[in-house]
Parts: sequence; C-alpha cells; structure tokens
Amino acid sequence: MVYNDAFVPILGAKHPALGQSCRQVWADAWPVVGDMIIGVLDRGEATYHEDLGLVLRRSGFDEEVYFTFSYSPILEPDGAVAGVLTVVTETTSRVLGARRMSALQGLGDVRAANTTTAGQVAAATVDVLVGHRADLPFGAVYLLDEDGAGWIWQALTDNAVVRRDGLAEELPGLSTPGASPVGDAPVDVAVAVPLTASGRGAPSGVLVAGLSRYLPVDADYLGFVELVARQVSAAQRRRVAELAELDRAKTKFFTGVSHELRTPLALIELIIGTLRDVTAEHLSAERDAALVSLSTKLATIEDSARILSIGIAELRSVWHAERVSVVRWDRAGTPQAVATTGSAPPSRRALPAAGSEALSATGRIVTRVTGSASVTAIGAPITDGTDTVLVWVEFAGPRPFLASDQTLLTELCGHLRRALHRARGYEEQRAVALTLQRAI
Repeated sequence: MVYNDAFVPILGAKHPALGQSCRQVWADAWPVVGDMIIGVLDRGEATYHEDLGLVLRRSGFDEEVYFTFSYSPILEPDGAVAGVLTVVTETTSRVLGARRMSALQGLGDVRAANTTTAGQVAAATVDVLVGHRADLPFGAVYLLDEDGAGWIWQALTDNAVVRRDGLAEELPGLSTPGASPVGDAPVDVAVAVPLTASGRGAPSGVLVAGLSRYLPVDADYLGFVELVARQVSAAQRRRVAELAELDRAKTKFFTGVSHELRTPLALIELIIGTLRDVTAEHLSAERDAALVSLSTKLATIEDSARILSIGIAELRSVWHAERVSVVRWDRAGTPQAVATTGSAPPSRRALPAAGSEALSATGRIVTRVTGSASVTAIGAPITDGTDTVLVWVEFAGPRPFLASDQTLLTELCGHLRRALHRARGYEEQRAVALTLQRAI
C-alpha cells in the first residue's frame, strides 16, 4: 500500500501501513472489499460504491463507518494491470447525520401531536426511539416523582449530563438483537440527560439513552443525544407546562383582581410579572427549537458556503435581527462580510474595527453608532481548523442581552463550527480525488 497524508485519518490506528499488504491492513474489511480489489487486478474491472458500510477496528473498537470510493486499474504500457488506484471519501459523519436527523424529525412530530400529559409525551418519545436503535440501542424517560439515588438521579440533582460505563457486565441484556446494522453487541455505555428548559428552573425528568458500541462517543454523538433531550423537553413544555402555566396565570390574575383593585400599581406589577413568566417560557422553547433546527439542517450539508448561508439565516430568525453577517479581516485589518443576510449589506462603520477587538469583545455587548441610528450587536468567533471568522448579529436600535442570549449564541456557533470543520474535510478530500483523477 502507498497512500497520501489525507488517507491517514481513514487508517486511524492502522497507520503507518506503507509498503504493507492491503489484505493484511484491511483484514477486517476484506470479506467485503476483497473480491472488488481482486476483480480489478484479475479482470481490470473498475468499481464504484456510495456510502458503503464497513466495520473497521481503527480506534481500539469495532467501529461502524461509511465510505464513498472507487477502485480503478493502474495499467502498464502494454495494458497489463499493475495495481489498483483507490479514490475514497469517508462519509460516516454525513450518513450518521442524516440518520440522526430522521430521529429528531420524528421527535419533532411528537411536539406537534395531540399529547396533553407528560406521561403521554414520554411514551410517544420512546415509541420514536424504537425506530432508531442503531444510534440509541435503548432509551427510557423518567419523570420527577420523589427522592431517589444513583447515577440517573444525579443527572436530576446536578442538572448535568451523566455518563455511566461498564453496563455490559453490570446489566447484561439491555439491548435486544437487531439494534445495529453491523452486528449485535451488549450496551456498555449510557448517558442520563436532564429534561429541562435551557438554563431555567429544575429538571422535570431525565432521558436515559444507551450508546452503540460501534460508534465513537465523541462530541457529535453526545450532542445528538442532548438534542433528543431538548426535543423531549420542548414537547413537554408545549403540551404540559403551557396548560399548567395558563391555569396558574388565570388563577393569579383573578385573585389579584379581587384583592388589589384598590391598589392599581400592585395590580399592574402582578400582570407584568405574569406576562414575563409566560414570555420567558415561550422564548426558552423557541431557542431549544432553534438549536434542533440548525443541527438537523446542517447534518447532511458538505458545502461551506451553504452552511454559512443556512446558519446566519437561522440566527437572524432566532432574534429577529436586522442583519447577521460572517466577518473576516484582510491583511490590512479591514473587515469584510463574506456572508450576510438582511435588508442590505453591513457598512464597514457598523463592523468591528479590527479582528483583535472583535475577538476580545466576544460574548459581550458591542454598540456602534452610525449617523443618527444606534446599532447594537453581539459577536462570537468560529474556527473551522484553518481560519477564524466572526459571527456578527446586528439589531436596529438599543437591545438588551441576557446571559441566556450569549449562551445560545455560543451553542449555535458551536454547531456551525462543527459543520464547517466537517465540510472542510470533505472539500479537501474531493480536491485530492480530483487531482489524482486528472493525473491518471
């Protein structure tokens, strides 16, 4: 085998493998790809496959992976086959992203369904997860009832994701056969994710999800599980908290009317406080939905320009902003908007004067005054591995920002950063493949 640097991540722990036999290096995949390679060598038959699933042991465990690749003969001057050229792109992230997007869309239907109690939401959630056992071999939803103990209860009391390892030995048989498309294996890792509004109040329950032994427990996988929990939380709030809040608001309002008619100021404060509670709950549900929406839209996109276009449109929709831009600085320190959405492109005077200023102000409110209009903006950096840009959200006029706003912007930009990093990898692999094809 002879390969370039771009092929090293595909090999993983199998690298270095220069000069070694292909049959030896790919022993785990040989039952699938062996006949393809032999067909090229013996008969000169080229082959092409899209999103072919394999099980490779390249990271210390049997991993479910997907590739789009071609095998082509390398010919001698006399026409004899001298070798096999492999042009390959790993599509694991895209395949898993599409599969997980389907799960999130199913959970979105739960939000729209006619479920009126928390128990009905939990049951509908489990029904959806049954159809997505390749990513979540088992799932359970626990609703808050009484004091408890253990690692699941810890997710509630700490309001944080809790991971549990060693379940294969402790609780055998958690996953029934047929969960994974690549084979059966006992679940060894599970996570407990609290079901709650974003940064608001105590958890109302916990989602327990088993993780596939054929997938790496990385940020993308854990992020998917958290998005599942957000969908469940949003469905609960929409069908349960909304009704309970309405009953509470009506009771509180009419009680205030009967007791506070002689004190108009107190009555006004009562009404404002009630409206503020209902509005905050509504905004929390909207923001959870925004995170899920952005993640699902970006799951299968491999083009950086489209990722930026979709991302800034989603950010503008979340805050009803005047304009959202992606800003880069040239060598002279002049800001340039490389992507923007809004009624008009941003003026240079409305952008940060220099990259260092913008990045140091990240997470804080930055105010610009252009002519007689006040422009309020907030920014956050995104680094895709090779370049750093600033996501710049502008509002026409003064606009207060809360800690929850900054947290949401950070989370949304995190989704954008991961999507851009994935797209950059695809683009580099395509460029290498095109170069090799032209050389042949």
